[in-house]
Amino acid sequence: MQYYNTWLNTGNSSLSIAFEEEVLYGSVRFPPPAFRAGDTLEVPFPFTDLSGYKVRPVLVLAVSKTDITVAFISSHISWAAYEDLILLPSPENGLTCISLVRISKLFTLSPQIVLKKIGRVGEAELEAAKWCLKGYLGWE
Repeated sequence: MQYYNTWLNTGNSSLSIAFEEEVLYGSVRFPPPAFRAGDTLEVPFPFTDLSGYKVRPVLVLAVSKTDITVAFISSHISWAAYEDLILLPSPENGLTCISLVRISKLFTLSPQIVLKKIGRVGEAELEAAKWCLKGYLGWE
């Protein structure tokens, strides 16, 4: 496997960043992300008071070298707020009922805690989720 390294001198030590294939921090290697924006996954999603978690479907919104940022997906359509996105079930997205992407319920996690990939939303749905996120953050 070939690596493309940039060396940054940081005083007493050097930091190596490998691009494209994996990131190297000291002796720990991080493989390239297995997920990308638009994937639907099952993960243990924490309660807002951190008292526990529930296995939930989520929509991947962003991916970095070491983490993924996801939005909670719920079947409780009655919870809909202006920033949320409704998804119809399909074999592609892996959802089994009409669902709500809760843009206000975001979570950044390690890909290692993902239980499984259940599908992928279409490009139009991903763009709609990005538009909802921009509105929620006031970036319109």
